[in-house]
Amino acid sequence: MNNGNGKAVNTSLALTPATFGISTYTDAEACDDGVLIALDAKDRVPRTVWEWLIEKMPTTSDPPNRWPIDLMGWCRASSIKQDEAQKLIIKHGAEEAQKLFVRIVADRKTAAMTRGLISVNRQQAERVYRDNTDGGIYKKYAVEKNGRIESLTDVKTDKTLWLIPNENGGITLMFPEDY
Repeated sequence: MNNGNGKAVNTSLALTPATFGISTYTDAEACDDGVLIALDAKDRVPRTVWEWLIEKMPTTSDPPNRWPIDLMGWCRASSIKQDEAQKLIIKHGAEEAQKLFVRIVADRKTAAMTRGLISVNRQQAERVYRDNTDGGIYKKYAVEKNGRIESLTDVKTDKTLWLIPNENGGITLMFPEDY
């Protein structure tokens, strides 16, 4: 499994942020264990948020409404080069290769959703943290309908997402319980 950047992620461990809390890990440990997904050199998302996004993202080709998105990443998520597809089929067989491809697409779309959300809200999250407004935590809320993410809002819902600066000079998108 990869994080949308092509970097392999260890998913065999039962470690989750809820087990230890991200704040007790170093960034390197959490990324190596697969507890945190490295979107790039600075930005992070915990496995729990990543898997929730995969489970709840729309099943259509359209991204969620009112959710900032890395549009190029979303649109390219479903494409695969012919030689890459052939390698998957040769290595895993047609049926397993199809399952892997579905997961690759889901990972890429999740990366696009996460990158877009962090990019659009980065400055606000940094300001809220710096000024210690609302406890220094910038919050967004996901609206779900029929078990799928419908939109993102500033109005409190059952699903809270935090955007907070991290030790790398980037932003971590996380659930409050992951802290």
